[in-house]
Amino acid sequence: MSAVKMSLGKSANRDGTSWPVVLQQPFRLFFLAAAWFAVLHAAWWGGMLASGSMGIEGNPFLWHGYHMVFGFAVAIVIGFLLTASANWTGRRVSPPLLTLTLFLCWLVARMAGFFTSPISPLLAQVCDALALWGATVALAYALLKSDNRRNYMFIAVLAALASAATFFVFAEIGLVADIRFGLLRVGLDLMLLLMILMGQRIIPFFTDRRLPTLAVRQSRALMVAAPLSVLLAVLAYHLQQPMLAMSLMLVSAVVLCMQMTLWRSWGSWREPMLWILHIGYLWLVVSLIFRAGSLGFGWMPYSTAGHAVSVGALGALGLGMLARVSLGHTGREIRASGWMVLAFVLVTVAAILRMLTGFPTGLPMQWLFGLSALSWILAWLLFAVSYLPVLLSPRVDGRPG
Repeated sequence: MSAVKMSLGKSANRDGTSWPVVLQQPFRLFFLAAAWFAVLHAAWWGGMLASGSMGIEGNPFLWHGYHMVFGFAVAIVIGFLLTASANWTGRRVSPPLLTLTLFLCWLVARMAGFFTSPISPLLAQVCDALALWGATVALAYALLKSDNRRNYMFIAVLAALASAATFFVFAEIGLVADIRFGLLRVGLDLMLLLMILMGQRIIPFFTDRRLPTLAVRQSRALMVAAPLSVLLAVLAYHLQQPMLAMSLMLVSAVVLCMQMTLWRSWGSWREPMLWILHIGYLWLVVSLIFRAGSLGFGWMPYSTAGHAVSVGALGALGLGMLARVSLGHTGREIRASGWMVLAFVLVTVAAILRMLTGFPTGLPMQWLFGLSALSWILAWLLFAVSYLPVLLSPRVDGRPG
């Protein structure tokens, strides 16, 4: 009977019920959702820009940024943290019913984003806040119960994201001033901080394990300095101290470069599953430099510099981690297929083209935007299609999850 259930993609629970495999670990459902949403949202947004017809409620640029940060990026964060924390604590953090509940909140929020009703923005924001607070409570309960102090910082970051989503609700109903664009930048900065916290832990570890001859090193001092300097930089920015923020962003960029030097990032080129992570971390450096230049010298619009985080760092690190985690947690060999190597290249091209829109290159702006969007769509579509059977099938080694 158990073999039959496994072949149907289900597994038995203690109460005799069965859940689809896609609900057994949060990464399965949320990674698929993030990938398909990245494709559909970018296609919809590109179509709106090309046609000049927005067809959505409110400011279209706020709509786009909100659903990329609190939709696409948050799906990756919830899927990753609730899965990784099970390894950290040795216990299941998000059982199938909780995973399904969190996902339905996330899904309703995404669907509401395409409604033209006046209440659709509020519905999306309420559902996103519920999903984020639910994930925060689940993560906090697991880490606090197991006294996993090393990872308490992730509770704080996730709670901050949930708070930002909550204040979107307050702004929408008029309880606070309309600070939604500011909250959007807070969300993006929290993603930046989260990628540094996770990146400096996993990138050198994976690199050393796969390429021990590189002699990868770590510095505890830099592991503290990197997130701390970034935190101070974004706080200075949000407290409207642009010159201090610019200086701290440049300091942060230097610290991250020092880390990558210790990690021997240039030696990762032989392994696609590694170089995409190093490129993603490098985009964090680029984003800090561009944002500093935007604040101090007006190099480009600050929003364009922010895309080095959302399209560059999150695109590369997100795609690289989704590919790695999906293979590793389903018992498969961690090796990039030819299609995934192409996806890694395309997501990098998408970020480069998007950054070029902030400089006077002489190239047609519509071409740069269009080719960037097309590269992004193809990259995530390749993952969404090629990893569909991986994420919907049981582990190949027969272990639960």
